[in-house]
Amino acid sequence: MSGLNILKQRYPQLIADLPDEFDSHDLIELIMQRYKHLYEATKSEYTETKKGAPGFHGQLAQGLNDYPELVEQIGTRKGKTKRGTVLESAIWRKRT
Repeated sequence: MSGLNILKQRYPQLIADLPDEFDSHDLIELIMQRYKHLYEATKSEYTETKKGAPGFHGQLAQGLNDYPELVEQIGTRKGKTKRGTVLESAIWRKRT
């Protein structure tokens, strides 16, 4: 099983630990904190063969679509990454 799939299997717990509304970068930052080694190894695998870190982060964000019973996308917003890059992120709301 790929590292990306292993990370996505952990989304239900990650979603539970995020605020009621969050953006894709909030999820990615939580993944980086909790699963640093798996995140780094998977990012390395992914970026060697695909579209680099932005493509990897896009795959992590799109993984939220696999959990429509837990979250719904309610819009987008622009924000800065920790490195200062301005990106548009999906905004998600937990389903109750």
